[in-house]
Amino acid sequence: FDFAGLPQAPRSEEEECVFCKCLPHMGMLYSMFPTVILHEVTPGIHGYFESGWCFCEFETAKLGRQLSKYSLNASRALGRAAEAEGNASDDWKMEDLMTTVQAELEHKQFHNHSDADDVRRIISAF
Repeated sequence: FDFAGLPQAPRSEEEECVFCKCLPHMGMLYSMFPTVILHEVTPGIHGYFESGWCFCEFETAKLGRQLSKYSLNASRALGRAAEAEGNASDDWKMEDLMTTVQAELEHKQFHNHSDADDVRRIISAF
C-alpha cells in the first residue's frame, strides 16, 4: 500500500475525501516502514526521479532509513545506492535539505503543480 493505492485523478467527491484524509500520512508510511521502490516505468513516460511523488517517496524513505531492506537494487539502478544504504552524510541541516528539495522540485513532474506544496509539507514534517 502506498500513494498508488489512493484514489487517483479524476476522483469522485467521495474519493477526493479519502485522498485528502490519507495524503498527510504518506510521509509516515514511507519513513516508518521498509519501502519498495518500483522504478521501472512504461516506455514514453517520464522516469522515476522525474516524478515529484516518486521523489517524495524516495526522499522520505531515505530520511527514515527505510530503503536498505527492499530497495537497494532499485537504488543502485537509479544511481542512488549510497543514499539507500545510509552511507550519505548524516551531517545535514533541515534548512539545507529543504533548499535542495525546493531546487529539485522545480524540475519534477506533477499531475497538479500544486502537489509540489504537499511534497514540501510531507518532507519538512519529517
